[in-house]
Amino acid sequence: MSRALNATGRPILYSMCNWGEDGSWNFAVDIANSWRISGDLVDEFDRFDDKCPCADILDCKLPGFHCAMARVIDFAAPVGQKAGPGRWNDLDILQVGLGGMTFEEYVTHFTLWSMAKSPHNRSRYHKHGCGGLTCESYLERPVDAGGDLQLRQGSLANNQFVFAVINTWPTNQTLDVQFADVFIDQGKAYQQQAYDLCDLWHKDDEGNWGKSIGNFQGSLAQVQLASHQTKVWKAIPASNSRRSRGAL
Repeated sequence: MSRALNATGRPILYSMCNWGEDGSWNFAVDIANSWRISGDLVDEFDRFDDKCPCADILDCKLPGFHCAMARVIDFAAPVGQKAGPGRWNDLDILQVGLGGMTFEEYVTHFTLWSMAKSPHNRSRYHKHGCGGLTCESYLERPVDAGGDLQLRQGSLANNQFVFAVINTWPTNQTLDVQFADVFIDQGKAYQQQAYDLCDLWHKDDEGNWGKSIGNFQGSLAQVQLASHQTKVWKAIPASNSRRSRGAL
């Protein structure tokens, strides 16, 4: 199919679906533009359903269906490295606005799909389903009665970054977000420098997404998260930050 589509000479996006069986992220990168990674998503935050039995996508023998959103978020984490320009992990159709989740859960849903660079099928949105949320600002949770706090980070153009914290607990949480954790892959120079941060789910005074919240170095302290809430920021290296050649 891939060869036939390429032979047409027309720009065609090839979206492949085998629900992640046989580790599609390992071979689909060479033949398709996107590939499903798991069983079908259901409009639930974290309800367990034995029709979606796998706890680990890398060793999943039966992707199934009725997979809760929090479970698919976990599935996406280890295969994010397979995505790149012209090739994307497909986390399945967005459920935003269908009514099975709260506003904050839909924000989490949209944010993590954006950060995973999953294709966004918006055909099922209810026009009031998520307060008019858009993705203009963007380019190991156990499934049980508990939860955890997750940190996700990604690189943007021009040496900028996006990072998010997710609270999957059923209770409110407060934490300090340490830049040593946010920039662990980039190294000490990035961990120690200052950043101008923009809150991507808030608008500035001119109505643009991405409200500046100031300059920070070392950590973002006392971040308050409601149950199942996600907060996400863009980090821009501060203009007064200087890194020596040896520190890079």
